[in-house]
Amino acid sequence: MKGPTLFQDPVSSQQARRRLRAGRTVSSEVQIDLDEANRTGLYNATRTGTVCLRVTVTPLGTGREGAASGYLALVEDITERKKAQEDLRASEERFRTIFEQSPIGAIVYDSAGVALSANKACMDIFGLSGLADLEGPLLLSDPLMSAGAKRRLAAGKLVEAETEIDLDEAKRTHSYRYGRAGRIFVHLTVTPLTGAKKGERGGYLALVEDITERKKAEEALRASEERFRGLVETTSDWVWEVDAKGVYTYASPRVKKVLGYDSEELVGK
Repeated sequence: MKGPTLFQDPVSSQQARRRLRAGRTVSSEVQIDLDEANRTGLYNATRTGTVCLRVTVTPLGTGREGAASGYLALVEDITERKKAQEDLRASEERFRTIFEQSPIGAIVYDSAGVALSANKACMDIFGLSGLADLEGPLLLSDPLMSAGAKRRLAAGKLVEAETEIDLDEAKRTHSYRYGRAGRIFVHLTVTPLTGAKKGERGGYLALVEDITERKKAEEALRASEERFRGLVETTSDWVWEVDAKGVYTYASPRVKKVLGYDSEELVGK
């Protein structure tokens, strides 16, 4: 136990020493670099690295002039606990960074379905200015969610769906505060989160992706294809399409009069 006396130990603060001299118990958490302490001759420890300790020092009895006759020090090694706490903080920070910077909208709900937080992407999708604007029906009573989806969530299962939202109608009938107007399409994924205890529901994480432009592009493509099909099927000419290998991928009905084949007979050959 080579090392400084209790009142000379640089690990203890001046305030702690004053409390001890006044006969009061001192409890604190300290971090010690054992390699540095051994190098400077402060301690003679066989262990290396950095340790975190909870130290509680209690004055014992009273001696002359009311001074303590001794001190009882209880030392608890809390290095692993501190490391676990630091790892948890780092993990939470990583999640917070991903959550806030994600290009996909994200909303965290508590176990009752109340929105706790939402990232900037989510705010932009719905035209919200703050978390208060998310006030509305609870997640499991949201009229925008189907009954089947609600049953799956209540059973602890993931829900994924594409849905169209009439923002004007939603604001008018369901007390939403969307700042954006018109209709949007979203891809929604809601994942139940586990709680601290086994079997406990911790809440829900909803990911919202605005797919309005993609849906518009798909609709425009379908309309274009429909117009093309209507044109080639009514023209007096035979219209066909082949792939890079020369295989027919399309043949208009006019092929029947030109070659004597139905369109279906020619496609794939």
